[in-house]
Amino acid sequence: MTMLEQGRLPQGLKALMYLPGTDGRKADCVWEAPSLETLRNFLDRAIGTAATNDYFQINTGAAIGLAGQGELRKAA
Repeated sequence: MTMLEQGRLPQGLKALMYLPGTDGRKADCVWEAPSLETLRNFLDRAIGTAATNDYFQINTGAAIGLAGQGELRKAA
């Protein structure tokens, strides 16, 4: 059983949202991570060939509805 299946994540990674499609074939997930590479290395190893993942950094300045977004804008 992987760390992901046990609900344990490496330090610095935080799962913020899991948004599954109604048919169960696709999902969007929002993570907080120190870098894309850190997240990619963890998920690709934990999930293996069970899923195909696309990774990109969110443009927090243009995003709508992110938790803590008010705090992000105040800090900018």
